[in-house]
Amino acid sequence: MGKYRILRQTIILGLTLTLLSACAKQRVDLFWDGQWTRTVTVPKRVQGRCFEETLTIHGKHWQLFAVVHSTFACDQPFLELTYEGTLDEVQIRRNTDDRDVRFLVKDIHLAAMADIAGSQRDELSEGAVEKLSEKYVPAEFQRFEQQAWFDAKHNTMRSNLFRPILDLATPAYPNKDKQLVYKRAGL
Repeated sequence: MGKYRILRQTIILGLTLTLLSACAKQRVDLFWDGQWTRTVTVPKRVQGRCFEETLTIHGKHWQLFAVVHSTFACDQPFLELTYEGTLDEVQIRRNTDDRDVRFLVKDIHLAAMADIAGSQRDELSEGAVEKLSEKYVPAEFQRFEQQAWFDAKHNTMRSNLFRPILDLATPAYPNKDKQLVYKRAGL
């Protein structure tokens, strides 16, 4: 009787450890992972430029790619900017069905820049981008608290604007804390 009990406990322990090790290696897909796109237009009676954003979140990697247009009309792209950072923390507000999320992004820097105004694409070197990073991402914006509200039914995420891009494109934007809608890319 004692021999079978020890054998049974050993088998249960072995199966439990096997299941736990399999679960530890399985990556959980997070609903915010992926690409999100939006176009930020210039409000009426405000001078500025239109810009398009593509936000990519994958694991702890946060990347914001922006195409700034030379006018408010969104028909003459002239500058590409790529910002990168690390997702330091994700806070999900209780009782919101995981819809109200706050991303705390750190170590944000300018990762790439290209002039696309002419007939060819002129990309800046890594050294030049590194020197310009402080200008395009001032110290107070190297950490970013991105508020997000998800709507799974419509595949959208409403989120606040990243100020360095907004200040470059439309410095007189009336509500710099406004949340605008991203649409999940590819859908």
